[in-house]
Formats: sequence, C-alpha cells, structure tokens
Amino acid sequence: MGFPTRERALRNRSEGRADVHIHTRYSDGRASVREVLDRAFTDPRLDVIAITDHNTIEGALEAARLAPEYPLEVVVGEEITSLEGHILGLFLKEAVRPGLSAGETIAAVHAQGGLAIAAHPFAPRHDHVRGVGRVPMGLGRALRQVPFDGVEVVNSFPLFAPANWLARRAQRASGVAATGGSDAHVVEAVGKGYTCFPGRTAADLALAIRQRRTAAGGSFYGPRLVLAYAMFVADVYRGRTAG
Repeated sequence: MGFPTRERALRNRSEGRADVHIHTRYSDGRASVREVLDRAFTDPRLDVIAITDHNTIEGALEAARLAPEYPLEVVVGEEITSLEGHILGLFLKEAVRPGLSAGETIAAVHAQGGLAIAAHPFAPRHDHVRGVGRVPMGLGRALRQVPFDGVEVVNSFPLFAPANWLARRAQRASGVAATGGSDAHVVEAVGKGYTCFPGRTAADLALAIRQRRTAAGGSFYGPRLVLAYAMFVADVYRGRTAG
C-alpha cells in the first residue's frame, strides 16, 4: 500500500488530523467500510477516522477489525438521533439507542467513557426515524442546556457553510472543544472536514477534545465531488437512500 511514502509525509507534520464524522453503507453512506478505509489511507494527512453511521456502530466495528491493515486508527462512533438533534458519540463500546433526549443521550455516551459532540447543530433540516418520528437535525437550542464535550464547527456537507458559522460562534461562547468532520456520505468526501489535535493517535485525540486543544478545518470541493454529492442527494429525494 505504499506505507513508506505516507510515513515520510507524516514526519513533516507537527500535529494529528482526524475526520470524526463518516458514514458507510451501514446507514446512508454510499461507500463500503473497506472503500472508506482505502480512501482515508490515500490522504497522508489523516491519522484517525471515526465511523459514525446513523444509530448503529456495526460499520465502525467492522472498520476497527480492518484497521490493523492500514496506518490509521479507527474510533468506534455513532451519529445518534436524539429528540433535540444529532449527536456524535465517539469512543463507544455499545450502540446508543435513538429517541432519547439530548441529555439522556450524552449521559449514555459518557457512561461508556465516550465523548459527545453536537453534530451540525444549526442544520436547517429535520430527520425521520422509525419509532421516533420527525426530529430536528440541529441541536442549536440545546447547546447551553446539556454538557457536550465538543461542537462540530466544520461540517463539509454542501450548503452547510452558514450553519458552520453559527456553530463556531456557539462553540466559542460555550468554551467546549471545536471539531470538524466531513460528514462523508460519498467516499470522495472523506477527509474534507477534519479536526486537528496535538499528537497522532486516537488516545491523543480524545485527550485533546477533553482538554479543549483541538482546531477544525476543511477544504474546498472540486467538480468531481460536487457531482458525486449531487447524485447522492438525487437518490435521497428519489427515496433510494435513507435520509
């Protein structure tokens, strides 16, 4: 897989980079777990990724099993649908069921020693979850009421730029850690949003979030990625992909 080339690139960096918001076919992503890992491997700046499928950790567990084949670390995560919006649970051992309040969801994540991140807290959309009903995707109103460990201030999903600006303003006011993730639903998007942290390992990432020593960044989409996302969104609206 060309590990020496990647290792040379890594030696020139003083900090780690993680994409902590990635979807696979285990929820509404288009890529398999293997395809996500292959894509992440091709980006020599990525040290850690978190698979965060909607309301399941099965994709993340598969990625963790495959991770020893790659010079990457995998965090077992989940994008949990709470009654107030979506929450990224990172460093999980068990799935957290959807349909709890934001406070209950965070408590369930913390009970496992995990970290709870407010995902796209100002996303202007709603979600439909079987057995739960229609719930908001954004957590903006809950940010001051419940103990999040971090706020996603960079989400590279198209059209989320205004929501990202609001999230960054809320994160600065709250003082919790800033995180970034691609929210990749197509494999080409992996690594487009990221979290920078001191160190290189998943353990370093967890410590940096707890100590609020992270930074978030992102990169522009090229025409190929815009087209890939346009096709994904078209499939969602046709009902071929769960939203």
